[in-house]
Amino acid sequence: MEKHKGKKAREYALEFKEAAARRLLTGESGTALSRELDVRRSVLYRWRDAYRAEGLTGLSRRRGRPAPGHGPPPKIPRDPRDERIRELEQLLGKQAAELDFFEHAFRALNLETPGPGASGSTPPSSGSAPKARSASNTPAGSDG
Repeated sequence: MEKHKGKKAREYALEFKEAAARRLLTGESGTALSRELDVRRSVLYRWRDAYRAEGLTGLSRRRGRPAPGHGPPPKIPRDPRDERIRELEQLLGKQAAELDFFEHAFRALNLETPGPGASGSTPPSSGSAPKARSASNTPAGSDG
């Protein structure tokens, strides 16, 4: 059932479209208006939506493929370096969040956090941090 095959799209005056859109917006039946004006109901609703969103500008837009030079700008290919920068920035953000978490955890346990430039391999000099007991520090068979 291809009843529109070979038919050229009808063009309507801007005032005609506006009047139809206004009638729909006032609550008139789309089916009755479609029969009266001999315009497909889907077209009437499209006009109504365009008029509601953009006024007369929405109704004056042409449908279909834009003329050469009037379409959207050509897409510029992405630079793979930009993607790598985004990945590294994301990783840096995660690491900063982890550092913040551990800093808060150390404070909650009243442990000293090593200052900038300090390496984690040197033992704390103040002795204020409690030493954890490990199985390697305890002689076998001894409870304490």
